[in-house]
Amino acid sequence: MLVFSAIRFYFIKFKTKGFTGLWRLIRIKIEGFRNRNFYPNNYTAHLSTTPDRGITFIGNLCGKDSISKVSRDFILSLNDAGIPFQAFDPEFTGDPSESGIEELLTPKSGFNLRKYEVVIEMFGRSVPKHLCERHIRVPFWEFESGFLEVYPSARDASEVAGMSDFNVEYFRRILPATTAVHKILYPFRVLKTIPSTTGDVRKKYLIGENDFVAFFNFSYLSGFNRKNPEGIIRAFARAFPAGNNEKVKLVFKTMRAKEFPHEAKRLQSLTQELGIAQNVVFIDTYIPQSDLYGLTAACDVYISLHRGEGFGLGVAEAMSLGKPVIVTDYSSTTEFCNRENSIPVPCRMVPVPPSQIDHSYYNFVKEWADADIDAAAEALRRLHDSPSLRRELGDKARVFILDHFSIENFRKSMEKLMGTESVSCP
Repeated sequence: MLVFSAIRFYFIKFKTKGFTGLWRLIRIKIEGFRNRNFYPNNYTAHLSTTPDRGITFIGNLCGKDSISKVSRDFILSLNDAGIPFQAFDPEFTGDPSESGIEELLTPKSGFNLRKYEVVIEMFGRSVPKHLCERHIRVPFWEFESGFLEVYPSARDASEVAGMSDFNVEYFRRILPATTAVHKILYPFRVLKTIPSTTGDVRKKYLIGENDFVAFFNFSYLSGFNRKNPEGIIRAFARAFPAGNNEKVKLVFKTMRAKEFPHEAKRLQSLTQELGIAQNVVFIDTYIPQSDLYGLTAACDVYISLHRGEGFGLGVAEAMSLGKPVIVTDYSSTTEFCNRENSIPVPCRMVPVPPSQIDHSYYNFVKEWADADIDAAAEALRRLHDSPSLRRELGDKARVFILDHFSIENFRKSMEKLMGTESVSCP
């Protein structure tokens, strides 16, 4: 009888809501079952309990991807700002010491979803929202289309927070008027000291002591065409044509090239085609984070001709190390890159060619930015010819980053989030 009733229930749902509605219901049921396993203690929690003022953060805190790094930086910043919080990673099953933040993680046995008023969740596993006083989802997106097709559940969110003005403005436009949209300052961990081993780093990676070095750091997994390293190579070749004897280098620190051999070969072939192979250095081996900062500090300019960024961590890191940056004037990097502290490269919005969609998330993106290669080449040449301009922009960049992403500003954004103020979609 129970089986028959269940079949009848789902059949009626299919007739009234179609495949989309049926699948949505099934997904909710599955998530409910999984949540009972992940949060068993919380289902017996007394809902009349008044949560304390503070933050419960739920997300993948111990992974190796960029979202996991943001998650770790977020709770480290909460800790530095003196904001009460608990941090829980429902996916983590290993030794907490592997994360480097073991003292900040809450074990499953001690986790209480109603301990604090605000539950913040990076896009991932859903939590039982009926147990939350306030539930806020924090997504990242690089473009101005395609988000709801990838994350349709965002339409049902009561509150959403963006970590850039670009994302906040976009979410306000596309989400229902009933969804409150907040701004959280990105928890960028400002690099307090500039590595002083420039000469050693250059020698280690076969870069000449007096070479002019342009640098870009990216992962092939993040979207090869979105990151647009080919545009950087073309701009570099136009700034420093083949046969030029100037001591110039373009250095790429890449990740996961072995998983994308076709794309990696495309870059190698392009450098040969343009006659600059001897000027380009590819580093794809693992290097510690401190070495990566050292490599960034050893360059003369950081260049990113991205077609869209959810934040732009490499750009911000270079600026915090006092490096001038050349960057596409589009998306989230516009929050901290301006004509006073960097060289924004003009761009135009163009339709995304189907052949360049190399990530399933981007199937519904309509347009992205196409940076002006000639303008980028001219910027490279200007910085090459003027050490004083490099110093001026680098100094302004560092001062801006130190001020904008201060712990005090982060604390203020979180205090505003926990208060009564909220910004609803118009």
